[in-house]
Amino acid sequence: HDEHFAWAGKQVVDLYMNDRGFSERTHAHTVLYDYLGTQYRDEDPVPVELALDHGYAGMVSVAVDLAEGVDQSAFDAFNETKGVTSLLAGSSVASCASWRPIALDDVTANAPMDLGTPPGGDNRVMQLFFVESDVRDEWQRFADYADAIRDAGVGNVVSAAPFFRTVVGTDTYVDEIW
Repeated sequence: HDEHFAWAGKQVVDLYMNDRGFSERTHAHTVLYDYLGTQYRDEDPVPVELALDHGYAGMVSVAVDLAEGVDQSAFDAFNETKGVTSLLAGSSVASCASWRPIALDDVTANAPMDLGTPPGGDNRVMQLFFVESDVRDEWQRFADYADAIRDAGVGNVVSAAPFFRTVVGTDTYVDEIW
């Protein structure tokens, strides 16, 4: 892993220095994450490793900043007893994968392009929820989840973003971009 990223980082710098980068691209958020784990709604779920290929109708990303003095194990305990468990129960939300951003290192800090929004602090947790129905139908659950995190004093949702499944080869949703 470390060997690959050291090699890849050098290659990116070399490409840009030789005018072989793609400077016109605007990175919205290019960050590396460590996988923490997944909670599933069903006893026989689609494994998170296959979730992007499964064809879910949508996905929701939720960024949580843990409260002062709250560690990952306390946040996990909250999610196993109340938070994510409550969100998944009786819903079309099939799973929640949690990730922690990797702090900037020599590879990312020296990138020859702007990598977009920073990953957040050491207290940031990024969650990806895979949804079987239209994400708009489940959005209240995510609002309630954000409230539950705040009310329990374990953290604060700093971003929640729904995504529709792409219909490859079509202009589906293009008229809805604003």
